[in-house]
Amino acid sequence: MFKNKLKLSIIALTGIFLVGCADIVAKPTDNEDPIILTGLVEELERNVNSVVYDALRDDGTINQRTLDDVLSLIAENRLGNYATLKQSQAAKDVAFVGKVERRINEKLYDLVSSGQFETRSKFSEERFAISIEKQLYPLNPTTNNVPWKADFIFPPRNQEAISDGSILGQAIHKARYETFINENLLPRIYRELLVEQYLLEKDYSSLGRTYARKVNYVALRVSNEFPEAAKYLMDTFIDQYILNAPANAGPANLELLARAWRGVDTSAGAETRDFVFASTSAEFQLLEDAGLLSFEGDTYEPGFSYRTLYGEILKRYEKIVPNNPLTTDKSVESEFTGNGQYNPEIGLEIKRNELFKRDFTTDGWHIKNGGLGALPAPIRDRVFNIAVANDIDRDTDSKFIRKINGVSYLIPQTSQPKDDRNFLLYDANSTTYYIVQILEAVNSTKMNPSATSINNYEQSKRELIAGEIAKILGVRESNINASTLHWLKEAEIQFHDETIYDFFKERFPSLYDEDKDDSSSS
Repeated sequence: MFKNKLKLSIIALTGIFLVGCADIVAKPTDNEDPIILTGLVEELERNVNSVVYDALRDDGTINQRTLDDVLSLIAENRLGNYATLKQSQAAKDVAFVGKVERRINEKLYDLVSSGQFETRSKFSEERFAISIEKQLYPLNPTTNNVPWKADFIFPPRNQEAISDGSILGQAIHKARYETFINENLLPRIYRELLVEQYLLEKDYSSLGRTYARKVNYVALRVSNEFPEAAKYLMDTFIDQYILNAPANAGPANLELLARAWRGVDTSAGAETRDFVFASTSAEFQLLEDAGLLSFEGDTYEPGFSYRTLYGEILKRYEKIVPNNPLTTDKSVESEFTGNGQYNPEIGLEIKRNELFKRDFTTDGWHIKNGGLGALPAPIRDRVFNIAVANDIDRDTDSKFIRKINGVSYLIPQTSQPKDDRNFLLYDANSTTYYIVQILEAVNSTKMNPSATSINNYEQSKRELIAGEIAKILGVRESNINASTLHWLKEAEIQFHDETIYDFFKERFPSLYDEDKDDSSSS
């Protein structure tokens, strides 16, 4: 039934979009109709369907478009129609819809946070919307009177806030881009899920061989202005939030450490404190306990006493003396004015915004082949050492990890005897300190789906981890090609366009060779 239903869909699809040899000309009936009727780019030059259609035909793009559409149809046939599944109350369907929604949020976030719609690190939704319309995706007319969101500064990446859409909602009105989501993002997501489905069904054993690790780590590089500050801060954080944390407190919040080191607070009221932290905040207390703050009465001393990355910026900024060119550092003045393009105050704001966006933590799932490439090789090699997968499930320390409050912290190959902070790693080449939490470590035994295995993950956890690994592997070209070949073979496609058939035959000669003339006709 799967193959027959799909075959009819593909024939219908090619009849709408394709032109073949001289005897078959199947063009859209609305070929000369405008694509976008209203909106920001309604006067876009050559805004008619035939322009897009002819361009695809002329440059050969239509062949790849057909393959993409075919794979999207196969994916929908295998996984279910998204709009229909959204109406279902079945637990499986609800879970699938949730997965797709997270993928939509992630793809939209990657687009809007790319930097191309920003001025001085501030995002403009209007600029993003114009770019969508220029791709000929009309905006939802029900949002015409909804004001644009503007001047949003994207914080460091937070996967949870990205997946649930909360951070996206601060930057754009998602409903405005309904057509773009349904016609562009959704088919792409379905094709990605199809590759992952292939890996889960046909190449499951490869997942356990990836040495997959779920990690959180923070990396603080030594400051040129305050070379001792990073070590003081990390030592204090370790003492307060790891070594002396309540029992079973779980993984220490490395983002707190990163925020303190960044030194920029953008919460409400921060502008009245020159964007430094309020004295009631955890960041302030951490900095104070680390000896990185000093006071004059009840206020901060500027620059020199605020030993963070923002303090570095303030220290340089103090070298600009208003209305006194004789004592002003010209190179610093040029740095903060963009070589005279704007006032120093604007330059300070730009640098503060850029610093606010800098990310010092990394989290999530990674595999050995290509994962965690930003880590120094000695640290990375220890993360992916095969022994870690066994050690993480024990309650005792090992040569690779140290257990604190039920959390595994990576330790170096050598450390000082009786060093209670021996999991604070240091790379001399980059002058960077690291704390690495290993939350999960996969091997083939743990991923064994056999019901009789006693050392594997329980089913729900195993399926969740398998999905995370398949998502990473699914973007690899070799897996995409293997998946495409598998699903095309299963679909047994019939062609009615010789040009398209030739394209498929060239791309997949093992499926469509000269002996299969009966599967094509013109």
